[in-house]
Amino acid sequence: MPIDSTVLQNVTIVLLIIFVAFIVTLLLAFFVIRRLIKHNTHLMEEMHDEKLQNKNVQQKRDEIEHELSIIQEKLNLAQLRTDEGTHDAVEDSAQALKNDINQVSQTERMTDEQLMSWIDRRIDEIGLHTNPEIKLKDIATALGLTQRRILQALKTRTDDNTLAEYLTTKRLNTACHLLVEQPNWKIEAVASEAGFGAATTFRTIFRKHFGIAPSQYRETKITSII
Repeated sequence: MPIDSTVLQNVTIVLLIIFVAFIVTLLLAFFVIRRLIKHNTHLMEEMHDEKLQNKNVQQKRDEIEHELSIIQEKLNLAQLRTDEGTHDAVEDSAQALKNDINQVSQTERMTDEQLMSWIDRRIDEIGLHTNPEIKLKDIATALGLTQRRILQALKTRTDDNTLAEYLTTKRLNTACHLLVEQPNWKIEAVASEAGFGAATTFRTIFRKHFGIAPSQYRETKITSII
């Protein structure tokens, strides 16, 4: 008995739909698996970076303690020789290293808010933000902290809780100070000293933040002081 053409057509359509659904399912599965692999790779890279940072911090601490032990030996020798000048110099070095060790220990016990205040002071003291090429890993190395710890502390800030926003704020504050304290400096010099890569970038960011140009800010502040 011949098969009805309508039935054959319907069967063909059903089979075609099943085939298309199968292909779509395969594609979806492929993209999901690819995304999971990419996510897992990213997590593994983050874990690797964290382990490397922790290792660097521990190495720094070990190096400081090793140097301290050497200086302590020199200090003992200086005491035996009763050389007061040598003794004082070695003792100062030993005290500086002890302070470094205490600093590492203190930051490990700080809350995120306390650590952020400490980071803020240290960045100002060292002037890390004035380097336009500074990266998170550079700051972590300079401060003896892990990148994750710094980012976690940054989250406590309400206005600029990303590293880029935070550094921009620091640079703007430095620029404001220089505009008033160095009235003879050109805007380009102020931008460079504050850590902005280009004067045009500085002018754009400054106007967006304060609503006026750097030159207008300087004129207003200096006039108010006079």
